[in-house]
Formats: sequence, C-alpha cells, structure tokens
Amino acid sequence: MSINKIENIIEKATRIAVEAHKNQTRKADDSPYIIHPFMVALKLQKYNFEDEIIAAALTHDVLEDTDYPVEKFREELGDEVYKIVKAVTNDGSLDWEEKKKQYVETVRNGSEGAKAVSVADKIHNLECLLIAYKEQGQEVWKKFNRGKDKKVWFETEVLKMLKETWQHPLIEEYEKLLEIFKKETEEDVSKEKIIKNTKQEKSQHTPIKDSTEDQKQKMSDWEKEVAEYRKMTLQNLNSSKEQY
Repeated sequence: MSINKIENIIEKATRIAVEAHKNQTRKADDSPYIIHPFMVALKLQKYNFEDEIIAAALTHDVLEDTDYPVEKFREELGDEVYKIVKAVTNDGSLDWEEKKKQYVETVRNGSEGAKAVSVADKIHNLECLLIAYKEQGQEVWKKFNRGKDKKVWFETEVLKMLKETWQHPLIEEYEKLLEIFKKETEEDVSKEKIIKNTKQEKSQHTPIKDSTEDQKQKMSDWEKEVAEYRKMTLQNLNSSKEQY
C-alpha cells in the first residue's frame, strides 16, 4: 500500500467524521461528539493497527448516528472500512434488547478490525460514563434508553464474546474497566440506600452517625482503583508495542 493511499484514507475518514458529527454532543456529558471517535482511533493507533481499521474507528458511528449517505461513505472509504463500520452499527429498526443481541453476534462473526473498533469504542464509552457517573450520580441514567442493569448486561455480553473469539491486551483493559464500573455503581447504589435510610431516621428524630469519614475512604478506594487501572493499561501498552 502506498504512503499516499494511507494518508488519504485517514484524512478522508477524519473529514467525514468531522462533517458528519458537526454540532452533535455526547449524551452522558454533552461534550463535542467528535472527541469520541478521535479517542477510539487513538487507542487503536497506539497498538499500530492498520490504517483501514483506524479509518473505521474514526467513522464508526457515522452510519448509525448521522444521515451521511451510505453509498458516498462506501465509495470514499472502500469496502474494508465500510464492512467494519457496518459490523459495529446497531440496527435501529429493532427494539433495544434485540438490537444489542444482534450487535454482539455481528461483531462475533466480524473481522479482527470489527472487534478492535468495538472494544476500543466500549472502553472509551465506559471511561466517559465513569466520569459522568462520578459527577452526576444516578441522574446520568436518565440520559440513556436503559438503566444501569441493562448497561452492565450488554457490556458483559460484549466482553464474553470478545474473550471467546479474539486475543488482545485491549480486552484485558476492557475487563478491568468494567469491573471498576460495576463496583463503583454498586457502591453508589448502596450509598443511596444509606442516605434514604438516614433521611428516614432524621424524620424520626433518631441520632445518626456522621458518615463523612466513610465517604472519604470510599473516594480514596475509588482513586486507587482508577490509578491501578491506568497503571495496568500503560504496562499492557508498553509490552504490546513489541508484540503488535
């Protein structure tokens, strides 16, 4: 493959992504949408994936979340990129559960490129959701079609499928991040119950124990988990540069 072709497909994909996602924002935190595909592509670039896969990462949400013409997309980026993006595109005609089940099976039967884009996408989604969850708490779920339980179910199914069909350090990173996410959201639900019980006790004029120190300890534990996750990711990245 010539240098010109490599440069052109990345440049074309970047232009398409910027054009297609113009004025769009992410529902979890209202950040500019274009940040997401750029971060997904960057995660794959660090592992030296082929440029067609990077191009697919840059444009992985274009067919699903924008009205960019499908045939124009395929003509500009080629069949390989189109097939990867198509594999990670949800079928909007199905209800949520069926749509997600089909996604898992489509990626299962897809190429390595489809699996790479899928896992990088899921990692960045969880990273953003963890930050939004820390800032907004339970309110963040009002921005999604389904609640936390369905989100965890879907992420778990994707992880299971990837572990059955592919081997790559990104899968380990995804698994670690998902465990952190489940732990933090479970602890927050428990905290909500404590707050609710506390309010009930206050209304009954029952003395309660100040939980400030407990909250500080939970925050310290959370920071340790995130630090450990980042350290593991860096170690995987450094070791994988020699393998990939």
